[in-house]
Amino acid sequence: RLHNRSWRIKDISETIRLGLVGGGLEPTKALTLIRRYVTDRPPLENLTLSQAVLSAGLVGAPEEKVGEQEAASQKKSIVSPMENSDLPPSTETELQ
Repeated sequence: RLHNRSWRIKDISETIRLGLVGGGLEPTKALTLIRRYVTDRPPLENLTLSQAVLSAGLVGAPEEKVGEQEAASQKKSIVSPMENSDLPPSTETELQ
């Protein structure tokens, strides 16, 4: 909706807020900035910024390197993720 002119004010403010949080800003600080510089201002002042944030979130920012800096561990885990869980099994196990 940001690109086809059917946006609402929340589309603009929430896109920018989520971009700030995704960029590493604490959610409460992001909300404070949104209230000060987006919500209390005319919507068209921030439309282009919200479009840029959305585009960066979908296709990446031009200055970002493609791929991860380090590969994930290639070692296969020998510990089951449920091994240390205190939750009951989701299905009955067969008696052998």
